[in-house]
Amino acid sequence: MYQMEENRQIDNIPYPMTGSYWSKRVIAYVIDLIISFLIALFLMLVLKNDLSAPIAWLIIYIMTAITMYLLALLFELIKSASIGKMIMKMKVISLYGEVTFSQAFKRNLLSLLPVLGPLLDMLLGKTSQLDERQKLLDKVSDTLVVEVLEAEVERPRTRYHPPPPPKPKEKMSLGFPDELRTGKCPRCNAPFRILPEGDESFSGLWNYRCTWCNTRVFESNVRKRSLG
Repeated sequence: MYQMEENRQIDNIPYPMTGSYWSKRVIAYVIDLIISFLIALFLMLVLKNDLSAPIAWLIIYIMTAITMYLLALLFELIKSASIGKMIMKMKVISLYGEVTFSQAFKRNLLSLLPVLGPLLDMLLGKTSQLDERQKLLDKVSDTLVVEVLEAEVERPRTRYHPPPPPKPKEKMSLGFPDELRTGKCPRCNAPFRILPEGDESFSGLWNYRCTWCNTRVFESNVRKRSLG
């Protein structure tokens, strides 16, 4: 007998229960109830019934119950969840994989008694459930309402790699004529001087060019000297 009960248990490991489970399920039911009530009220208005008569509200109650049952049956077969459950990110899972017509038919029978039905379903299910989330008709139909929890996507951790240090500025070689080791830029008149290797002070030159106006100082001075 124990083995039979064990085989009927639904594998709910992928669907853990959170602390807000029952509040979500109640809100889902209220959403379904409101939608069904509005549909029933709309049909009554279309049929031009007198809403002031008490019998009209009894008819609305019955129509709400039937609408709620049919919507739950339809959506649980197609989407495995009623409209309210989809909004609250919940669904119905089955012992047999997909929810069958027989399972959806049985687990929603007490929705034909709005408000009172779910309370009775929960109270009667406390004595026979294998999972604390199962109500009586969940147990009878081998189904379970679970939360659809979004899996946390683990993003790869990227380590910070600092940029490579800047390359040191190339110093002018000492292959200049002696008279050109100091002077002024022929374009902007900025002073410059040739530095010996290892001297880190400012020279006014970088790669044969004036650091102020980018003129090739060496070529200009050589040309000027050769023309002079």
